[in-house]
Amino acid sequence: MILPRSIIPVAACVALLAGGCGSSSGGSGDRLSKSDYQQQATKICTDSEKATNNLKQPTKPADVKPFLQQGIDITQKAVNDFKSLKPPSDLQDEHNAVVKAEQAALDELQKITDSLKGDASDAAKVQAASPQLDKISKDVDAKLKAAGLPKCASS
Repeated sequence: MILPRSIIPVAACVALLAGGCGSSSGGSGDRLSKSDYQQQATKICTDSEKATNNLKQPTKPADVKPFLQQGIDITQKAVNDFKSLKPPSDLQDEHNAVVKAEQAALDELQKITDSLKGDASDAAKVQAASPQLDKISKDVDAKLKAAGLPKCASS
């Protein structure tokens, strides 16, 4: 992504958002087959990623907070949709782990976003949070891969 140097630390947050995953459920109340689960989950991963990638990139400090909030909102919808999936029973624990990790990541990113003021100090706040966000993102990726959803992982 191409951002002014003062906003480059936001990239860590965006990477976390792009890992967001979910899908619409089958609606029948029955558990999905493994392939249906993977197909539906992957669709929402890609839909969520496309939506976050289509957000207008911030070009000044005042744009960072609204940008992150829009990404959080898109990803929260995806997580909610993912949560409603009924995975095969042998993937239920992994599915639950993904939901928990994704929600924890979004909650942390929301705290950071809420603390932003729309000024030059925001870059330092995001920079300071980047190592923690990177760690959370790697944890989410590992859980996605364990659930059989490697296409949903950001790495």
